[in-house]
This record gives sequence, structure tokens and C-alpha cells, in this order.
Amino acid sequence: MNDKPNLKKRKVLSGGTPSHQLGYYEMRTQHSTGRRRSYFTVLVNLDEQENPQQALSAWSEEVGRLREVGREKRAGWLQRKLDRLQDLTEGGR
Repeated sequence: MNDKPNLKKRKVLSGGTPSHQLGYYEMRTQHSTGRRRSYFTVLVNLDEQENPQQALSAWSEEVGRLREVGREKRAGWLQRKLDRLQDLTEGGR
């Protein structure tokens, strides 16, 4: 079995706001009926950025700005999200 999923991007509408997600589709079997169904597993929510490259550049700038204004907790959260996206995009290619 392939250990690296085939990453896909999908557009969703969340609370009336368009958002993008990076993840992969997988087939799962429903135990009660035995039917198979495709599910999308989200690895990173890209928010309003349409592709991972836009998110990488926007988030790195945002982390710096958040640290300048003293919002370390938010900057740390966004930095972890940025690191996860970098791992996915560099490891997936």
C-alpha cells in the first residue's frame, strides 16, 4: 500500500465563506451494510488561499506579523500549521 496519499484540493463553503482544504480521498466500508463509500480526509485547511503555495507565502508573512504585535500563541498555532503544510508539499513531490 502507498504510504503517501494522493493529495487533492477541494473548495468548500463554511458558514457562507468559501474555504479550501488539502487532503485525500479514501474508500471505507460501512460495517452495517457492507457498502463502500468515498470519504475526504482533511490534512490542512487552507482557509481562503486557493493553493498550497499561496498559503505558504501568506502564512509565513502572517507569523512574522503576529510575533511583532505580541500574539505568540496565535503565531505558534499558525507556525505549526505552516510546518505541517510544508511537510506535505515537500514530502508529496
